[in-house]
Amino acid sequence: MRPTRSRRGYVDRWRELEALGIPIVGMRDTPWFQFDVAECVERFGRDAARCSRARTDLLSPENPTLQVTEIEGLYPLDFSRFFCDETTCPAVMGNVMVYHDTHHFGSTYARSLAPMLRDELMPVLDRIAGRNP
Repeated sequence: MRPTRSRRGYVDRWRELEALGIPIVGMRDTPWFQFDVAECVERFGRDAARCSRARTDLLSPENPTLQVTEIEGLYPLDFSRFFCDETTCPAVMGNVMVYHDTHHFGSTYARSLAPMLRDELMPVLDRIAGRNP
């Protein structure tokens, strides 16, 4: 399933936060598989093609959060390149299992991503705090 728009519930909540003057960092959702990825790898192996999917099947070409232009304090981020390469969203990256179910990434993978996520998130937080306009 490849969402092409931000989920209505997200946008409604963001409007509430905006009304309170609270800035929002809207991160693009991770790819959602139609099966339990960890279970697939356990059953068929880490290199099994059946445990990965084409990027075009799981992600729209553009970050859906970018379409939400009516919210002033929304800072969209897209980390999808850490979950998919240009063609495929694999189950295992860099020898680490990515998902522990259909779309939630595991704690080991999260720890491996932490430095890269920090490098992208900190400039946004600095801008929100007025340290980097």
